[in-house]
Amino acid sequence: MKLYDLGQVSWLDSQIFYHTLPRVDREGLVVCQPDSPYVSIGFHQDLFTEVDLDYCMKNKIPVFKREVGGGTVYLDQNQIFFQLVLHKKNPLVPLDRSKFYQKFLQPAIRTLHSLNIPAQFRPHCDIVVNRRKISGNGAGEIGDYVVFAGNLLFDFDFQTMANVLMVPNENLRQLLLEQMQSNLTTISRELNHKPDPDLIKDRLISSFTELFENLPAGVPDELCLQEAAALKLKHTSKEWLTEPGRKLPYREVKIAEGVYVRSADLALQGLPVNVTLVLKAEIIDQIKLAGQDQPLSGLRVLENILKGRKGHKEELITVLNSIKKAMNLNFSTGEVSEFAKILALRA
Repeated sequence: MKLYDLGQVSWLDSQIFYHTLPRVDREGLVVCQPDSPYVSIGFHQDLFTEVDLDYCMKNKIPVFKREVGGGTVYLDQNQIFFQLVLHKKNPLVPLDRSKFYQKFLQPAIRTLHSLNIPAQFRPHCDIVVNRRKISGNGAGEIGDYVVFAGNLLFDFDFQTMANVLMVPNENLRQLLLEQMQSNLTTISRELNHKPDPDLIKDRLISSFTELFENLPAGVPDELCLQEAAALKLKHTSKEWLTEPGRKLPYREVKIAEGVYVRSADLALQGLPVNVTLVLKAEIIDQIKLAGQDQPLSGLRVLENILKGRKGHKEELITVLNSIKKAMNLNFSTGEVSEFAKILALRA
C-alpha cells in the first residue's frame, strides 16, 4: 500500500491512474488535482442522456466515463481528489458498503475538522456541513480490487455544472441550479475565503496516513505508465464513451444523498402533461405540473395534494385513485401507475 501524490495533473491523468493500479495488481492511495475542467459520468450512465455534448464541445470541456458508480459531475482545479484502491481481501475493507464509506471518509472529515468546518458523515456516502454536501464520492470494483474515488470542494462552478447536464427544458436547468446552490457547499464558502490547496492536501494525506498507520511514497513505474497509456486509449474511445447505459422513465439528477430532481412527460386523461419535482428525504418537496390542454386549476389542485407526500409507489397509487374519484377524473389505470412511478422513490 503506497501513497501516490501526483500533484496537479492533466484532466485525463487525474482519472486514469486509479484505474491503472488494479490492473497492475497494486493497492494505493492517489491524491491529485486536475489542471483543467472536464465532466465525468458513472459506469452505469448513458452519455447522451446525461451530458449536453454541444455545450461541452463549444466550451472545450472533455468527457470521461469512469469504471466506478455515482452520477455525472463537473470537475476542475478547484477540487482535490483522493482515490483509494484496495484488494477485496484486505482485512481493512468492511463488507458492509455503508461502513466502508464511513470508514474511508474519516480522513476527509478530519481534514475539514482541522479547518474548523463541522463536517459529518451522512449515509451512505456523503460528507455534509450543516446539511449541505461538501464531498462527492463513488465506489466500484475493478477486477479483484475495490476502488473508492472522492473529492473535497475548494470552490464550485454551479452554473457550469448546470450547463453541462442534458435537460429537456431550461426550467429544469434553473431548478437544478437552485437545488445545487441550496444543497451543496464548499470549503471557500464555509471559511469565507479561498483555502490554501497545499495545506489541505497535506492534512488529507496526514489523516490517511494515520488511518493506514504507514503510507510510503510511491512513484508510477514503467509498468504503470504502459498500462495507463493503454487505458487512455480505451477511455477516450467513442466505443467506450457511447456504450449504452441505464435508462429511466424520467430525467433524474441526484443533487446529494436523498435529494433528487426529476422531470418526465406523461399522459393524464389522454392529454400530455410535464411533471417536474424535487424528492427530498423521501418526500415530494416540490412539484410542478404543466399541460397546455389540461385545466390549470385541476393541475394546481393535484400539485397541492401531492406536495409533502411520501414517495412510496403503492401509497401514491392509493392517493391518486382517491384524487381521481374525488375530482371525477378520467385517469386510466395505466396513467395512475405511470404517474406513481414518476413520483416514487427508485427502488
